Amino acid sequence: DTFFTFAEAKEVLSRYLKAAEEERKAESNSSEKMPCGKEMRRDEVAVDAVLKDALLTRDELATSKGSEEFSMKKEEIFSRWQAALQPCHIIVPAGAPKNLDVSTLKVHKGTCPPVKISVEDRFGGRKHITHVVGVHVFLLDPKTVAEYLQKKLAAAASTYALPGQKVQAAISIQGNMAAAVADALISHFKLDRKYVVVEQKKSKAGSRK
Repeated sequence: DTFFTFAEAKEVLSRYLKAAEEERKAESNSSEKMPCGKEMRRDEVAVDAVLKDALLTRDELATSKGSEEFSMKKEEIFSRWQAALQPCHIIVPAGAPKNLDVSTLKVHKGTCPPVKISVEDRFGGRKHITHVVGVHVFLLDPKTVAEYLQKKLAAAASTYALPGQKVQAAISIQGNMAAAVADALISHFKLDRKYVVVEQKKSKAGSRK
């Protein structure tokens, strides 16, 4: 597989459109016949077979068959190009040097999932448990994070496996510690704030003993 940043992918498309336009002008200038068909505006681009396959839906491809002329606004082409790209992400280890060659890091398909923090109510809201899921995605050891949070927050913390999984990648902390956990992940473990999500409380019925 070949991976590009969005800027690189946009540059590839820009170069292709420029080369196609230059080729089209050269063919038009070398032809003795007058160009026929609708004249395109400056903000429009001739859509060739390659662009059709890359940008059009099945229905659009079906209706465009046999059509000699087809044009689309540049803005629409770039918008469709971006939508057609498959998102990928890499995780840069905390404390990595600024000149790190990111091409050596593993590429993961899909958007980067955030760390999710939620608070579970128990026994009618008299007790709370804070759950933290996803720190392993950012190359953090859940046990190390749990040990730090236990000391930092003076609250019991442990790891557990999510349903259907064997690896203990989730963390539970006694009490409503959502805000404090989020602050610790951002300030101590250097996670970007946009990748730390505090979810709303979820209720769980409890019973008295």
